[in-house]
Amino acid sequence: MLPYRKGRNGLAVFSEGLREFEVIGEEKKTFAITLLRGVGLLGKEDLLLRPGRPSGIKMPVPDSQLRGSFSCRLSLFSYTGTPSTAGVAQQARAWLTPVQCYNKIPWDAMKLNKAGFNVPESYSLLKMPPVGCLISALKKRKTGKKWYCDCLIRQNRQPVRQLSRSVVR
Repeated sequence: MLPYRKGRNGLAVFSEGLREFEVIGEEKKTFAITLLRGVGLLGKEDLLLRPGRPSGIKMPVPDSQLRGSFSCRLSLFSYTGTPSTAGVAQQARAWLTPVQCYNKIPWDAMKLNKAGFNVPESYSLLKMPPVGCLISALKKRKTGKKWYCDCLIRQNRQPVRQLSRSVVR
């Protein structure tokens, strides 16, 4: 995800399959996205900050040459306010994780016995605000029945605080 903002309005690029992008130019208002990159050697010689020695292991890497077909997806998302208050990260996550469904049989094909208890129509282990907070990890403990949820709250691209709570089901 790459957000760009000028004044109150902003534009973000969401990418799946492409890892390199930046905002370039004097006014920093042009998105540059690397579509294809291939290198011949793993290490580079005679760099400005490393004269006389390579930056890594100097060996050929033919597998870094992209051969055959490659697919990627890009999306533009416009917003007002800061990326944090507009929920840009949440929108990117929603775009990257589409709903997956599979059902090859009719909805009423399974005849189930009546349960001896009622369950709510919906249940949520936790609820997240629509903007400003992202789950960085949700993990069940190896022992016991506890879950841990790490949330990252960001403001102006800087982490404000990180919450780690134990959630009992």
